[in-house]
Amino acid sequence: MQIKNLKEISINGRRRGILEILPEVFDDMNPESACRRSIEQYREEIRNASRLHVLGFGKAAYDMYSGVRDAIEQRIATATIIIPEDQEIGKVYPELRILRGTHPYTGESTLKSSQAAMNALSDLHRDDLVLVLISGGGSALFEIPEDGISITDISEISRCLMNSDADIYDLNIVRSSISSVKGGKLAGRLFPARVLALVISDVVGDDLGIIASGPLQESRYTRKDLVSVLNKNREHCAQLLENVEKHGKAGELPDENFERVESTIVLKNLDFVNAIAAKIAESEENVINLGSGINGDVDTVSALLTDIMRTVYSLRKSPFWFVAGGETTVNVTGSGTGGRNCELSLRVLDRMRKDERFLFMSIGTDGIDGTSPAMGGIVDTTTRNSINSDEIRECLQNNDSYNLLGKYRSAIISGRTGNNVSDVIIGFYDGQTPGNKQ
Repeated sequence: MQIKNLKEISINGRRRGILEILPEVFDDMNPESACRRSIEQYREEIRNASRLHVLGFGKAAYDMYSGVRDAIEQRIATATIIIPEDQEIGKVYPELRILRGTHPYTGESTLKSSQAAMNALSDLHRDDLVLVLISGGGSALFEIPEDGISITDISEISRCLMNSDADIYDLNIVRSSISSVKGGKLAGRLFPARVLALVISDVVGDDLGIIASGPLQESRYTRKDLVSVLNKNREHCAQLLENVEKHGKAGELPDENFERVESTIVLKNLDFVNAIAAKIAESEENVINLGSGINGDVDTVSALLTDIMRTVYSLRKSPFWFVAGGETTVNVTGSGTGGRNCELSLRVLDRMRKDERFLFMSIGTDGIDGTSPAMGGIVDTTTRNSINSDEIRECLQNNDSYNLLGKYRSAIISGRTGNNVSDVIIGFYDGQTPGNKQ
């Protein structure tokens, strides 16, 4: 991973220093290395399988396959992955079939690719082994609807729920009910084969039932849970949700579907948070690791993080860095260009005073933040003194955070990273300028 506009946005030494850390961490915490380490525990099962099939989907699927290839190459019967349409790949592997899908919303190319991938797995036996590679983005990139639901229905429902500030749990309860491969239903399609899954987590809490909408995990949600979510969101998505209520399927699946399934999380958000905190600590004395549990609406989270900066400084009386991870949500009311990381950065900026010395950055580890081409935003005292508060609030009302950050050299551009472990937040705070204390 590289920051393509590093020179443009490195307007001071502190910015440049923290931005230069990111590529180092991304290189160290890459999906290929994580999967290469994890596949070793399954070498005997791979060797003993009658046939070995590979199915991968998500933003990191290509790099995950690269990581396991040396351990499985001689045993592969079929290998298919589905990745975003605009994702660039490295080496071409002759045995690997690369299909494309849409993200963040599913579409016709996703459906065609998913059907083709499942067709390659239509004749499985008990002595077959299916290696499934799952990463963030899998919900949009791997999809076959339930009967009575179209791929357009799923896309529009997901878009409406996301824009209405629905959290990932509510979103996935709905997704699982209208998909024939989510909420554990893929496990049923692969039965009776032995299934091993390597998973990169992009959700708070690393819940296997939520990552990519839990295709291999036994669903813990019932029809009652589905109806509860539908009722909660009827105000914003009423017409769309009527079809979900009619055709959605939520409930228990046969236990035998999951008896031969084993999933391992190989990389997660906290790994990145810990690695970045350790890198900063190599040159800075005071670094606070807040973990990877940040979640909630961007406005609420911006208030929380601003309070944390000021409170910690009032207790320590000295400058400090902090690192955190998680995933926020945005209630989209405007038609601008942005994403939750750009918007969180802008909302924190709006809450800071012009005499406060600070830096704040929020990035999506996949490199693409919402509808923008940025991975996130970086703001500091210089930015705060350059932008008028009215301009900030006008952009926030239109959800146009990317364009404002870009105008003031504060949008971080990396392109797709081939990874996805949700979002990372990095901050620095050094109180108020002497003589301006309030």
